[in-house]
Amino acid sequence: MFLGIITKQAGHDKLYSKFKKYFEKDGVVKRYQLGRWICMITDPVIAKNILLQTDVYPKTKMEELIPNSSFAEYLGTNVVFSSGEVWKRHRRVCNPAFKTLPLHLFSETALKMMDILETIDKKPIEIKSLMQWFTLDVLGKVAFGFDFNNLGNPDNAYVKAYNDVQKIILDPIAILFRTERIPVIRQQNLKKVDKLSNLFKEIIKEKYKALAAGKSRGDLLELMLNANENQDNQMLSDTELRLY
Repeated sequence: MFLGIITKQAGHDKLYSKFKKYFEKDGVVKRYQLGRWICMITDPVIAKNILLQTDVYPKTKMEELIPNSSFAEYLGTNVVFSSGEVWKRHRRVCNPAFKTLPLHLFSETALKMMDILETIDKKPIEIKSLMQWFTLDVLGKVAFGFDFNNLGNPDNAYVKAYNDVQKIILDPIAILFRTERIPVIRQQNLKKVDKLSNLFKEIIKEKYKALAAGKSRGDLLELMLNANENQDNQMLSDTELRLY
């Protein structure tokens, strides 16, 4: 019963429903969770003010909050979890990439999903899973110029590695009881994170080869690699690029 209560309370949708009236009125909720006070923000104006005033509201570093964890290893230090000069270095590289999004990839993947829906006859449709597959495929194409083919084959190596890591970092039981303090569990989880990281690094290597051959797809990774070559920008490593 206790575990059921924990898992039922997990998830952003359930948290929003629980504090809906406060979010709609104030746009922010202060909540005591896992031994510390946290603020949950839904008002974009408040969020912008906080994100722009990192001297007043310093960002939490995952490696300091939960050191030696798979969560910290997976998220690393990127434009979201960095401040000051580190943030500026990441921002200079990723900023050009987010100015132009290849929107046609969204529609192409949506049409593929429609084709799959048309093949389902007189059977229940698990729409949540379908939308997750759709989202991952879109992200793969937009971010990496790579088709994870989650819609076509949800059990392929890339999708399995991604889902394995998501289960680790979003497991409410593991978060609550800090199960990664057990060395064996931590090592098992880190191996799964390393596996996913290596797959992403292979995608980055292939992108370098494609660019060298003059092949362009206009995805975010390509734009970031081009920005990374700008002499005015400090280079990001392949590991740092993977974190996006």
